[in-house]
Amino acid sequence: MINAKLSGAARTLVLTLQARADEQKRDKRLVKDTWSANWYKLLPKYEDYEKWYNPAFQLATLIRTRLIDDAVKEFIEAHDKPLVVELGAGFSTRYYRLGEGKTEWVEVDLGEAIAVRRKLDVEHADHWFLETDITAENWYDRLPEYDPKNTLFIAEGALMFIEPEGIGDMFQDMRQRYSGASFVFDVVNQGYIDSIAETFQNLDAAMKWGVEEQDLADYGVKVLHTTHLLLEYPERWVEIGVDGSKRSRDRSGYVVEAIIK
Repeated sequence: MINAKLSGAARTLVLTLQARADEQKRDKRLVKDTWSANWYKLLPKYEDYEKWYNPAFQLATLIRTRLIDDAVKEFIEAHDKPLVVELGAGFSTRYYRLGEGKTEWVEVDLGEAIAVRRKLDVEHADHWFLETDITAENWYDRLPEYDPKNTLFIAEGALMFIEPEGIGDMFQDMRQRYSGASFVFDVVNQGYIDSIAETFQNLDAAMKWGVEEQDLADYGVKVLHTTHLLLEYPERWVEIGVDGSKRSRDRSGYVVEAIIK
């Protein structure tokens, strides 16, 4: 086991890694990810978080990952060695699943997450790590120069932990610097944030940002497609006892495929 010092929302990175690792025990997997299974064995476990981890969280995480993977794969196939920037990357292994040899890929996260990642992963010219707060104004200057139309930003399981004002600033900076770039990200349903607020507050990982679909345009993006987690892979939801009466658009988080205007 490696020495991994993580606090607050950064500890949720271990939960999402666990969700992908657990999926590898199945014959038919939504995401094939042997890297996650290997990395998860090396990380410390947090008892308070493990008590909260459950099949619904695991499945929602897997569906979210699969939907984002599908969008990222499509983008990479349509572009010549694009720049892919994964915001709040944590312990994402998406580069190895989709981007190796096809992209220049930058994993962006806060210092404590990147410090642990460096104990699990190795950087090289086409796959490297950047320590920063993604709401900071000037960190984009550290990215390589690419045509925005050949650039993809990804944010999975990250934006909901940022204050709404910070999200607004982030989108404004992206519009000024990367107009025409693609952005794939997930949004947590506001009702879910309200219902789970006390639990995540106790875990020192308060969720802060959620937005209705009709309000996404206020952030300066052209929405191409949205996909709701609860409406995908119904057989897997039924398997864990979540029937159709509990699965609707208005109760579900969703994945957004957009262009930065």
